[in-house]
Amino acid sequence: CPVYVHRTPPCQGSCPSGEDIRGWLQIVRGMEQPPDGMTWQEYAFHRATDANPFPAMMGRVCPAPCEDGCTRNRVEEFVGINAAEQFIGDTAFREGYRFPEVPVLSGKKVAIVGGGMVGAVAAVALSQAGFDVALVEAKAPPAFDAGAEFDLRQSAIAPGPRRLLDNLGLWQTIAAERICAFTGMKVWDAGHHAELFLENTAVGLPELGHIVENGLVVATAWQALDQVDVFCPALLADLTVEPDCARLTLDDDSELTARLVVGAEGANSAVRDAAGIKTTGWSYHQRCTVGAVTPERHHRHIAWQRFTETGPVAFLPLA
Repeated sequence: CPVYVHRTPPCQGSCPSGEDIRGWLQIVRGMEQPPDGMTWQEYAFHRATDANPFPAMMGRVCPAPCEDGCTRNRVEEFVGINAAEQFIGDTAFREGYRFPEVPVLSGKKVAIVGGGMVGAVAAVALSQAGFDVALVEAKAPPAFDAGAEFDLRQSAIAPGPRRLLDNLGLWQTIAAERICAFTGMKVWDAGHHAELFLENTAVGLPELGHIVENGLVVATAWQALDQVDVFCPALLADLTVEPDCARLTLDDDSELTARLVVGAEGANSAVRDAAGIKTTGWSYHQRCTVGAVTPERHHRHIAWQRFTETGPVAFLPLA
């Protein structure tokens, strides 16, 4: 007779964010009923956002590896997981669903190791939310110099992250420096006639995003660390997890404890190694050339990307 095997569904196993796809699909299909006083749409929203707080966005942009792993492919075709996720997110916007109120956790210690763009902004956000934050960084970033050459590390800041930076009081300082909005994106294949062009008017936005130097974001965030205990220069020497906290030992033998430790040191994370988190990686045997150029024609605030047989070529408007 058939034997039930308990294992992770292929769709969920293929999801990089580990969403409970089967769970919220069962709610959508009516197989799992919501609590009294809650619609199934809101119940599905809360289930979906346990792992991913941006279902409307991810339903649009995720390449959907879950659909490749869907077992329905063996019978007919995959379940439209992206479409269902987008519907859940769009319904939440329309109906004004809210996340549960976060309790005040003032006095809870959070230690962030790594003061780059992710770590520094996280430190600002957590400190403003009432947490007691410690930031450990090996080297303080330099002040931003608008007269220096462009930082080759650039980020495309979409409207969502821009609102986050604005809510933290950082965007006004960033926007006053040399950043560049882009209102269009053109992507095409050099070997074919197929092309894709997206512009801000099609989605009702003043711009699709801004190209911003990573160093500018880091320098701005560091200016806002007045409520953060900064340990710099300092390196993490050891990390041990105790029943009620984590204990961090720094390279000068000083110690600090925290209820939560955030590893934001990049690819060679000491926090990840100390926590025993395994990774899998491989070489693509490719190299990338990055530089700042001045074109003969104006970029027209468009981000350009062309795919060729030897790899993609991209131009981002910097100024």
